[in-house]
Amino acid sequence: MAYSSIEVSKEGRLLIIKLNRPKQLNALNESLITELNEAIQDAAKDNSVGGILLTGNGRGFCAGADISVVNMEKEASKMAAQGEMSYQTLIQYMNPTIQTIHDVEKPVIAAVNGVTAGYGVSLALVCDLVYAAESASFIQVFIPQLGIVPDGGATWLLPRLTTNARAMGMFLTGKKISAKQAMDWGMIWECVSDEILYDTAYQMAYKLAHGPTLGIGSMKLAMKQSDSNSLEKQLRLEAYLQRTCCGSEDFTEGCIAFAQKRKPEFIGK
Repeated sequence: MAYSSIEVSKEGRLLIIKLNRPKQLNALNESLITELNEAIQDAAKDNSVGGILLTGNGRGFCAGADISVVNMEKEASKMAAQGEMSYQTLIQYMNPTIQTIHDVEKPVIAAVNGVTAGYGVSLALVCDLVYAAESASFIQVFIPQLGIVPDGGATWLLPRLTTNARAMGMFLTGKKISAKQAMDWGMIWECVSDEILYDTAYQMAYKLAHGPTLGIGSMKLAMKQSDSNSLEKQLRLEAYLQRTCCGSEDFTEGCIAFAQKRKPEFIGK
């Protein structure tokens, strides 16, 4: 498929998606969110894809929704129409994108390369592993600047990754959080220098994309279930998942490689 607002390429089993509205700091318009949603959902169903690397072109990862397209008139009917349009965009495109990244059995790695705001924060934080450049920042402007509810799952993601107090502080103050602070808070995996961001994220994403896909997907499922499971239920789930994984080709290869003192060559099944 030809894209105009994202760049998609494939290297081995790794799919690389780059948001491509650099002049707008990759702010989301209808074209970008539609294409991103399609690319993510296609990757989730494509057995030749073992992992996804998500980043942005230019100086920003994603500055959230492009509010330059918002109707600025205060006429009640037009404001109501704007509200309905926002709702439909969230339901049809933005929410499914976040949900697919969360649910997909394949590893999704984010390389956050600059300004990350609003929905862009959710887009980054829902990924399995987040690398951020030292110059990157995370900001939630929904309440202090726009008077609207944080979306993209922000009210679910941030309290779980940090604390309720820190999430509430970000929402109410709109304070910009540096990549270093985000790492210290547990929001992201690692903060690295700008010069090595892409290479660092790429190397890990490529490795994971060519790793034990079944095992990674099973681990992700176990992690998701742990929020609502008792220890007893979680132990049972781990045993169930382990039965499947230990019957896989990758597990056999891993055992053989261990005995031969070499790195395993996984095939993702």
